[in-house]
Amino acid sequence: MSHSKLFLRLYLHETDACAENVNWLNPELHVQDKRAGDALKVHLKGWQMGVADLHIHTEWSDGMMSVRALIQHVSSSCVLDVVAITDHDQIGGALEAFRQAAEPGYEGPSIVVGIETTTKWLRHVIGLFFRPPFPVEPLPRFEALEKTVSRIAEFGGIAVVPHPMSVLVPSLHQSDIERFLATAMGPNLVGVEVASGVLGGRRKESAIRAKNVGKWGLAEIGASDAHHLTQVGSALTWFPGVTAADLEAALLARKTKAVWGTVAKVPVAAHVRQVWRAWTETPFRGGRPKPPGMEPRSYSLPGTIGSVTRASSIPRSCTAEANEMNSSSTISVMVGDFAC
Repeated sequence: MSHSKLFLRLYLHETDACAENVNWLNPELHVQDKRAGDALKVHLKGWQMGVADLHIHTEWSDGMMSVRALIQHVSSSCVLDVVAITDHDQIGGALEAFRQAAEPGYEGPSIVVGIETTTKWLRHVIGLFFRPPFPVEPLPRFEALEKTVSRIAEFGGIAVVPHPMSVLVPSLHQSDIERFLATAMGPNLVGVEVASGVLGGRRKESAIRAKNVGKWGLAEIGASDAHHLTQVGSALTWFPGVTAADLEAALLARKTKAVWGTVAKVPVAAHVRQVWRAWTETPFRGGRPKPPGMEPRSYSLPGTIGSVTRASSIPRSCTAEANEMNSSSTISVMVGDFAC
């Protein structure tokens, strides 16, 4: 019996204050009873298992949601502990989310500053966990993969492979990954999206998982590649702990688990608008001016740099009692408890 199913049997009597949001968490169990999904969530928190979505796009690139709408959505769900904003060739959306998470009273998930960069031959690679001072300009596009990964490392970040081997979106293929891993820069490639919410991602999962286990040895990542709010959480990463620092440590130690969330339902018309936006607006996104205030100093917070008040090591809850407990707990918005 899988651990997940065993957890359900042991904790079926448990309940969670965020029961109405349990449909976000459906790790291949196809649970019909909402309380069963609730029980799994409670047990995950009892064992200090965090939940993350590490690939989300906003209107800063070809996403259809504002940063504020995204933050409100993930903050009200009571499910995700960590989210990463990874706009195409843009860093501004992640920085805007970081700034909003630093506002007084914020109790949403930790924000990881990231970017999805287009490299040579239109191959995509994601950089996560940038340290302050953050880059305030996108990384250069169309450079060799080795150069882009090196730039990510210069900002203290780690590189991961989004939607590998996809023929529907610009992606690194098997030969690209294996060739890179054989170079001196190979160790800087940390993770791969085994469960990717991209079109066709579920069909590719078995092949990607087999290659990763047999050859690549990268950290498993589940990520939605969301461009619409309803897609957020459609693929997830489980990790030991609850903070962004815990997640990064788990990625480096190869202790993460890629799982599927609930299948997203997006109307055809919304898909068409998103594709139109991607083809007509985002090719020119590199020329967009920075909004006012987008300077490095805007993201240096008083006290411990990069920290805000929100839930950390205790199970997250929507109840008033939990919120009162959370008010005295401090963790990092981006990189957990790192001192920068």
